Amino acid sequence: MKNKTSIFLISILALSSLMIMASQPAQAQTETIVIGVVSGGANQFNVTDVTVQPNTQYVIVFQNTDSMMGHNLRLDVDADVSETNLNDADDVVIGLANDAEGNYAGTWNTTWTSPASGEVQYFCGFAGHYPTMVGYLTVEGGSSAPGFGLISGIAALLIFSLAIPTLRKN
Repeated sequence: MKNKTSIFLISILALSSLMIMASQPAQAQTETIVIGVVSGGANQFNVTDVTVQPNTQYVIVFQNTDSMMGHNLRLDVDADVSETNLNDADDVVIGLANDAEGNYAGTWNTTWTSPASGEVQYFCGFAGHYPTMVGYLTVEGGSSAPGFGLISGIAALLIFSLAIPTLRKN
């Protein structure tokens, strides 16, 4: 009887531990995406297609090397950009204005988490820049792999199922 109780308690403890571990979010490594402006007044980004992983945190760095013209980088997170809707309040905006001397050049950054699937358009929201200053952050694969929660749940079921025959013998 003592052996049966011990095995039962160990099984419950193992199951509880795995469930707690499964509920803890995994520490994700933050990656950096650098997007700049092509020099010489071309009104173009130097990168127009970036592939990202689903549900991943990124630091997006925007570099404007054009000291004579203002640019910004807007992430159209709700997919509603158009030439008449360039300043949507839902957009993530990086790089807004010139400095005290009127110099538009600078480097700005923000942290952004990619969606589970799809594509996010980025663009310059300054008037007349949208048609040529456009790029896309495309989520690779479109769905994330099974997380630790699924794996630990399966492991917990395995441990518990191995303990049942031992409990029945005693």
